[in-house]
Amino acid sequence: MKEKLRGIGLTLAAAAAYWLIQNIVAQLCYYGYAMVWARSHDPTDREAFAAAIQLFQERYGLYMLLAAAVPCILLALGFMRSSGLRGRFAPPNAAWAGLPILCGLALNVLVSCLLSALPFPESALETNQVLESILTGGHPALAFAVTGLVVPLAEELLFRGVCYGALRRVFPARVAIVAQALLFALFHGNPVQIIGVFPVALLLGLSYEWSGTLFAPLLMHMAFNCANALLALIPDTEAGRRLFVVVVLPVSAVTAALSIWGMRNRGQRTEDREQTGDGGQ
Repeated sequence: MKEKLRGIGLTLAAAAAYWLIQNIVAQLCYYGYAMVWARSHDPTDREAFAAAIQLFQERYGLYMLLAAAVPCILLALGFMRSSGLRGRFAPPNAAWAGLPILCGLALNVLVSCLLSALPFPESALETNQVLESILTGGHPALAFAVTGLVVPLAEELLFRGVCYGALRRVFPARVAIVAQALLFALFHGNPVQIIGVFPVALLLGLSYEWSGTLFAPLLMHMAFNCANALLALIPDTEAGRRLFVVVVLPVSAVTAALSIWGMRNRGQRTEDREQTGDGGQ
C-alpha cells in the first residue's frame, strides 16, 4: 500500500508542478502585457482590454507555450532522475516508427469528426476556437515547431514518462493506462478537449506499453498534432467536404484500426520473445 501511495503521490506532484509552471508563465505574460497596455489605453475600458488580450493570445500564444514547455521538459527529466524512473528511449525500428505516425494522423481525423458531431455548449466551442487560434498564431513554421515537436516532447516525458511510469511500477498496466489518460485529458481544461484527448491518451499509453520506448507515443503525439496542417489542405467547398467523407474518413478509420492492431501484435510478439529468453525487439 505504501508503494502505491508513493506512486500516486509522485504522479500528482508531477502533474501539479506541470500545471503550476504553465499557469505561472501565462500569468506573467498576461500581467506584463496588461501593464504595457494600460500605459497607452484607458484601463477601465473592459471591452477594449478583452479585445487586446485576445489579440495578444493570437499573436504570442505560441511563444507562451514554448516558454512553458521548455521548463516542463526539464521538470520531467528531473522527476525521472530523482525518482529512479528510467524512461525507455530506445530508438524504434522502422515498424515502430511508422505505425504510431500513421495512427496519430488517422486519430486526428476521427477525433475531429467525433467532436464535430457532439452537441457541446456554445461557451465550450468558443473556448476551443480561442485555443485553436492560439495554436496557429499566424506563424506556420513556429506552430509546427512548438505544437508538433516541443509540446509533445514535454507532455510525453511528463505524462507517459513520469506519471505513467510511476503508476505502472505499482499498478497493473490497464489501471495505469486509464489513470494517466484521464489525468492528461483533465489537464486540457475545456469539455471539447477533454473528450477528444482521452481516447488519444489511452492509445499513447498503450503504445508505450506495447513498444517499450517513449519514442512510440512521442511519434504518435507529434503526428496527431501535425495532422491539422494536412487537413487544412482540403478546401472548404462542397467537393472538399465530399472528398473528406468519401475518402479521408474511411481511409483514416481503416488506417487507425490496422495501425493499432499492428502495434498490439508487435508488442505481444516482443513480450513472447522476452519471456522465452530470446530478448530483442
